[in-house]
Amino acid sequence: MTAKKVSAARRRANDKWNKANPETTKYMQYKSKAKSFILCSKDDDVNQIEAWLDERKSNGQKKDGPIQ
Repeated sequence: MTAKKVSAARRRANDKWNKANPETTKYMQYKSKAKSFILCSKDDDVNQIEAWLDERKSNGQKKDGPIQ
């Protein structure tokens, strides 16, 4: 098994930041999951996502900033 490349102090700092910024953390996780799904999805799924994006763009931005 490989050793962890992040020090204990860095892990604590990351945890502290994540707890202080839960909405931004959630937003970044959603964004990462969306990208991962798009990269491994089939053409039909990509077409559906494009339709959702077109609909979203035509309706304008619904929220200010990260998830609320």
